[in-house]
Amino acid sequence: MATEKAPAGDSAPSKPPPPSQQQQQAQSPPAEPKPAKTGNRNLMTIIVVGALMLAEGAGLFFAFKMMGAGPAKTQASETIEEGIAKPLVDEQGKVIPTEAEIPVVTDLVSLNSVSGIVYVYRISVYVKVDTKNQKAIEECFKNNQFTIRDTLSRVVRGADPKYMDEADLSTMRRLFKTNLDEITKDESFVKSVIIADFSKSRGD
Repeated sequence: MATEKAPAGDSAPSKPPPPSQQQQQAQSPPAEPKPAKTGNRNLMTIIVVGALMLAEGAGLFFAFKMMGAGPAKTQASETIEEGIAKPLVDEQGKVIPTEAEIPVVTDLVSLNSVSGIVYVYRISVYVKVDTKNQKAIEECFKNNQFTIRDTLSRVVRGADPKYMDEADLSTMRRLFKTNLDEITKDESFVKSVIIADFSKSRGD
C-alpha cells in the first residue's frame, strides 16, 4: 500500500530563525540615563553656607561687643566726673564745704641755736580738717592751747637748721603733724599742716 504524502500546502510551519545579536540590541529598550553624582555638589553647598553663617555670626558678635563696650566706658567716665565735679549742696543750692582750715598758733616765737648761731623764728600754723570733725578739733585745740604752743616750740628749738631752709618746709610740716596727732589722739583729724608764716632772723 502506497504511503500518501501530505500536500505541500498542508505541511507544518517552520520555526523562524533566532534573532541575531544586532536585532536583539535593536529590540532591547533604551537604557535609562544614570543620575549625575550630586554628593560632591551638596557637600560644597553645605560648606559655603556654613562659612557664610560663621562670618555673619562673627560680624554680629563684634558689632554687639562694640555697641556694648561704648556705654560702659561712658558710664565709667560719668561716674568719675560725678565724683569730682559734683560738690555737696544744701537745700538752697549752696555748696557745702567738706574741708576747713583752722588756726593752731598764729604768733609762735621760738629760738633755734643748733648751728651755734641763735635764730629767732616767728611762725603761724594752721591745719586742714574735715568739716565733720571741725568742732571736735577746735575744742581740742582750745583745751590744749598751751600744750600745743610748748610742743611746737620744742620742735623748732631742736630742729636741724637744714629743715628750716627747705623751700616747702616739708619736714617741719611732718614734725608738726606728728605732734598734733599725739595731742588729738587721732591721726585722721589733721589732714595737712599749713605754715602760713615762717620768718627767720638773727637773735644776737
